[in-house]
Amino acid sequence: MIFRKFFGPLVLALKLITPGTGLALSSPHVFEQQWALSDSSRPQPVELNFTDYFLIPSREAEHLNLPSPKVQPIKRPIVAVLDTGLDRDHPSFQGRIVQPLEASFGWPNMRDPDGHGTHIAGIITEGCSAHAKILPLAVIDSGPNEPIKPLSQGGGGMRQASPPPPPPGAPPPSPRGGLANRVAHGIAFAVSSGADIINLSIGWPELADSEFLREAVAEALRQGVLVIAAAGNDATEALLRPCSYPGVICVGAHGPDGALSHFSNFGAGVDLAAPGLNILSALPVSMRPSRFRPHYGYEFKNGTSQATAFVSCLAAEMIARGVPAEEVYPRLLLGARPHQRPLPLLSLFDVDDSRALEVPSRAFSRSGNADLKRSLEVRPQPLILPVKKEPHLLLWEEGQTELTLDIELKNYWQPMAFSPRVQAEVVIEPGQDPSIRPLVRHIHWVGNAVRLKLTMPPHRGVSELTLRFEVAGSRLPFFQQVILLQPVSKSNPHSQAQLLAIPSRPLPQIRLGESLSLQPVVQNLDPHFHGQDYVQILRQSHQWTLWLFRQTSPLPNSDFQVLGPVTIPTPRPANVPGRVLTNVLMRTNWGYAFDFRFEPSEGGDPSHLQYSLFYFNSNFELTHQQSISGQSVRGIPYQVNTQIQWMTLGSERVPTWLGPGERVNFLVDSRIESVELPARSFAVHLLSPSHEQVAKGRVPVLIGQQERPSRQPTYINRFFIAELGNGQVKELIELETDPSSPYFNYLQSRSDAIMALHPSASASLFWPGSFFFAQGRLGEQSLSALVQSQKGPSFFSQQHEISATRGLVDAVLWVRQAYYGIEGLKAFSLTNTEVQFNDFGRNLKASTSQNRYSFLGSSTIDLQTPLVVGHSQRPGQALPALFTGERSQFNPGLRFVVPHYFKDQQGDRVELVAPAQLRFQRAEGCDPLDEPFWSRAEAKSFVDYDCGDFIQRIPLSY
Repeated sequence: MIFRKFFGPLVLALKLITPGTGLALSSPHVFEQQWALSDSSRPQPVELNFTDYFLIPSREAEHLNLPSPKVQPIKRPIVAVLDTGLDRDHPSFQGRIVQPLEASFGWPNMRDPDGHGTHIAGIITEGCSAHAKILPLAVIDSGPNEPIKPLSQGGGGMRQASPPPPPPGAPPPSPRGGLANRVAHGIAFAVSSGADIINLSIGWPELADSEFLREAVAEALRQGVLVIAAAGNDATEALLRPCSYPGVICVGAHGPDGALSHFSNFGAGVDLAAPGLNILSALPVSMRPSRFRPHYGYEFKNGTSQATAFVSCLAAEMIARGVPAEEVYPRLLLGARPHQRPLPLLSLFDVDDSRALEVPSRAFSRSGNADLKRSLEVRPQPLILPVKKEPHLLLWEEGQTELTLDIELKNYWQPMAFSPRVQAEVVIEPGQDPSIRPLVRHIHWVGNAVRLKLTMPPHRGVSELTLRFEVAGSRLPFFQQVILLQPVSKSNPHSQAQLLAIPSRPLPQIRLGESLSLQPVVQNLDPHFHGQDYVQILRQSHQWTLWLFRQTSPLPNSDFQVLGPVTIPTPRPANVPGRVLTNVLMRTNWGYAFDFRFEPSEGGDPSHLQYSLFYFNSNFELTHQQSISGQSVRGIPYQVNTQIQWMTLGSERVPTWLGPGERVNFLVDSRIESVELPARSFAVHLLSPSHEQVAKGRVPVLIGQQERPSRQPTYINRFFIAELGNGQVKELIELETDPSSPYFNYLQSRSDAIMALHPSASASLFWPGSFFFAQGRLGEQSLSALVQSQKGPSFFSQQHEISATRGLVDAVLWVRQAYYGIEGLKAFSLTNTEVQFNDFGRNLKASTSQNRYSFLGSSTIDLQTPLVVGHSQRPGQALPALFTGERSQFNPGLRFVVPHYFKDQQGDRVELVAPAQLRFQRAEGCDPLDEPFWSRAEAKSFVDYDCGDFIQRIPLSY
């Protein structure tokens, strides 16, 4: 009994990876271990990270359900695998590789430096069809990411392969090149080489998309070629390209329990799922397998890439059996089995573990799990689905209550004699507030489309909807995502916008190699200012010209005054290659400051590093500058607006920052000096200053002090809040630690400013303190907040542990922003796949999809920018918010995420929503400035759009 209790699952795992009777590379027993091909009761291992290993139980008949016996093929279909290449000498491909056209040009590349392409091709040749042939085309050098694991922040992504020559008749390469265009050439090559199916176990976001690629896919579909692509491994509804293209079969992944895999993308654009967890297939013989250890040449991998290969294999078998290509798609979907709920995991030492692999409750596809036998047996019938997989973008105006939406539908199989009855509803998930979702009031046919009438909630509504449809006579219900956007145009301004004129705006002629931009001036260094200035910059090779657009007063609807131009030289040494970096103009209570940094090209002389700081008075007249060069430039922060404060030094203000060697440095007379700290003390972090400290030029800093001399080391330090002025420590207050948690190592943490949730015009603290976070227990972040008392310079601390809402399969990577208000501390954090919100005062938390892609890595931290927006129900207070700008192309329009509080039968609840009244999209004549700001004069947040001769300023509240 003891043996079974503790070692039973381990024996199952060992059986799973035990080879057949021989160790030869071509052993036919290897693929008997492929659970996707036949019914197996063996649980399958899942590696959540490099230390956590579990087994997923199997359900009966959750494999591909291959029919038997095998039949004589009517055709031997060709599957083009556009990937990292192929190990052509591997036994899995003997006699199965098609000699492509124009092979004498040296392309396709028959090497596979990554192994991804070989693994995908091996699934097709050793999988569900003995009749398919492989046309390998190398278009990338590194495979897409496997499913992201907790604590991953990298990404890696895909690199494009060396450019192939265009195939006969293909358009010339785009001068911009890029991954998408390279794949487009591969598609054209595959079509001209006679491919029946194109397997794309790759994908890319909108940033890497191209019209050339869209046209290449469309032409392949017109030629009758099936295009099958991976949905992606990010547990999100954000579809990859080309999976989101019309006509492309988009494939998610499921496990042996029949549930969608915890990593699989899902949603209205995913057509079906196939086995994608713990899939054994070929690996280049030269590569070392990390999971399948009996011998080289094979490996277990996970992902929608593997699921896509299985669907390509199923499609090839259907064509081999005489199924027309145009019937493959409807048969796959109509023959699919429903998705199952996840089963509890088995642990190696706890077979009673009740935890399941958490799959988002909203996870679904258009049909279910692929089943070949059912697909071959399904009778001809109607299959009505939307033509468009990507979300419908629906324009509306705030206050508009009735919306009209047309969705084009297509019947993919048996014709219908008449237009059937259609029903539709807005999908509301558990934990969501129905009162902020619209209602479907009316639906009817208009030609090949259905027209819906939606009624918006009277006050607050969401911008992102999922609609569920049922069409009488079509067996599968379908879903469609909708995003509501408010257009911002010059001719039709927003109904609540302020229009701020820019009289006689200078618009200089732009020559080749020059650029003109409008940037917001950083206002947080001036405690008295209540509006938003802008600087227009003309960038030329050796000089920049600046114009200041300054608000004439902090009152609403005040126009801009144009000051300048001012011309300043860039600090680029003559004939030295490199780049000039700059931060935006900073407004302080004494004037303005603007900095330049020149970095020589990689491998250049460090002495050419240069930094220049230009000072302007309140009338934007250049008064003086400071410049330094050499290695010391590296110690000056890049984010001057957040990492530099201004300290009073005599009659001047000097930039002050935390420098190398745990010192507080400041720049004076073109040299770097340091503040002298008490004995055995060291600087830890600059703290967020109050308005009074900014006005006086005082810099708060957290300093540590060793309790013992350095010859008697200890982990324990005492911490103090110091206030610096005139290059000296003016005040020193010891920080009281939380008795329940006396130890927090601030030295190993990251820090940022806490934002106030009561930043009214009379509030003395816009930044009531600073927060610190560091890696806690596995998958968690430890958060410590130092909050400044309203009654004086004293601080009190709070400490919290933040864990991911999805538990085992996710991890908190970063605390993006903390907020403090009347109800206590709140924080946004980013996980591998989610935006998460914690309200520590109410003990509530919620999450929503980041719509991220794992190969973007930690760049999503920068895309999700923090802010506060007005609280429509509590004047003078604000709500936490994260936003992504239009220019990021991370999502349609300007998108805010805010917490929405409500009550249901379970009591107080919170969910994260993207409000419709905070969702804007540029339109005719206006460009987004993508930097929302808080106005203390009006106790509101605003976002500005540049409309040429005026700024359109839109208030933000929810």
